[in-house]
Amino acid sequence: MKESAAVSKRIVVSRDTRTFIMDAYKCKEKAVWAALNFRTDSPLARRIRSLALQRGGVLVDGNTPKAEPVYDTANNTMMQSISDSVVIVVNFTDGTACLLDSGKVVDKLITPSIEDFMQLQQQAQKLAESRN
Repeated sequence: MKESAAVSKRIVVSRDTRTFIMDAYKCKEKAVWAALNFRTDSPLARRIRSLALQRGGVLVDGNTPKAEPVYDTANNTMMQSISDSVVIVVNFTDGTACLLDSGKVVDKLITPSIEDFMQLQQQAQKLAESRN
């Protein structure tokens, strides 16, 4: 098994997808972890990554926003400012996650999965970068 240099990219999948991949390729969790974290680059690792993406996995390439979220427990919300004008607001009461640009809703998700939320973060990052 060829080892590749450590990189910041990885593929994020749900627990169900990890289990599905382990069953599909008759491999252990360690092999799935190594493939999804680009620690290995064998034919099996490439098949694991391909299946993970087909099943809704999200490629995180190091460009995920680094902005720390701010929690407002009184209002049951979380806000992540990507730039001065681009913000993600999560309302834990109704389960929505909104991407705002200058206060206007650009995208809204209802009870998003972790993968969906990460895609919203990447969308926000691209929007913020387009302003520079």
